[in-house]
Amino acid sequence: MFVSRRKRNPSTHYSAGFSMIEVLISFLVLAAGLLGVASMQKQGFESNHGAYLRSQASSLAQDMSSRMRSNMQAVEAGNYNMPSSTFSLSCLSTGCSSAQMAAHDNFEWQAELAQILPQGVGIICLDSTADDGTDVDDAECDGLGTDLAIKVWWDAMPRDGVLDQRYAIPVRL
Repeated sequence: MFVSRRKRNPSTHYSAGFSMIEVLISFLVLAAGLLGVASMQKQGFESNHGAYLRSQASSLAQDMSSRMRSNMQAVEAGNYNMPSSTFSLSCLSTGCSSAQMAAHDNFEWQAELAQILPQGVGIICLDSTADDGTDVDDAECDGLGTDLAIKVWWDAMPRDGVLDQRYAIPVRL
């Protein structure tokens, strides 16, 4: 009697399924990809937030520039060069002097800086080079030239308490 034996196909014997190691490696590759995507999202958020803060600083500097243009008498008298920051109720109602208005403008501007920008501070000074200085205490205002400079600093991400972002514009009135 003749008994036939079936031949096994060697390729089907070895491809019966995935091993546990192959599954673990695929999970590691997937996890690395997801970490990369999360990192890109974090960087995108930080970039967008930084751009938002720079646009806010620019807007606040332009706001102060407009306040100065509307009070040219105080500008010509030098009241906006390193102005004091004083609230004046009369500037909101009955009227005040140009010097009081300069101090009140600075008071309101400083409050807006602190409210809108993280640890936001600013200074207005006579300076021949507007884009210098590390913070309000070291603004490097040289008192030279004819242009007032509006300088703004704030703490960028990550919030570490260091004023590491600066926006400055010279104001030609």
